[in-house]
Amino acid sequence: MSKYSKKKRLSCLLLCAVPFTGLLGGHRFYLGRIKSGFLYILLVFLAFGSESNDSSFSNFIGYTILAFWLVDLTRIIFFGLKDDQDSLVPPYINTPKFLKFIASKPSFEKFKSWWQKQVEAGEKLAAAEKAKER
Repeated sequence: MSKYSKKKRLSCLLLCAVPFTGLLGGHRFYLGRIKSGFLYILLVFLAFGSESNDSSFSNFIGYTILAFWLVDLTRIIFFGLKDDQDSLVPPYINTPKFLKFIASKPSFEKFKSWWQKQVEAGEKLAAAEKAKER
């Protein structure tokens, strides 16, 4: 058993990101997770089939499908998703490197110095306006 799957992460992402195939579980079928793929299809048919009887039930099913879809999309982008062989399809964005870039000390220091310059400029402008009023 390999740690990473041989499935393409871009294909998985595109199948999930396109609303028609994503909401019907196309990405699950691609990964070989047939049962959860059929669950997506069943929920879609329940949402559209119950529209005439009870709209609150169909809304609940629709929001459930939307939540599953958004969770899968987030997992594919940031954390990876497992296929039928229990191998991980690598995440589309390497999260530790991405977070390291955002929270890196040099960028924080640059932002801090920029913010201090903005505050000082604002204080000078306010002092000039006060002096003008007198």
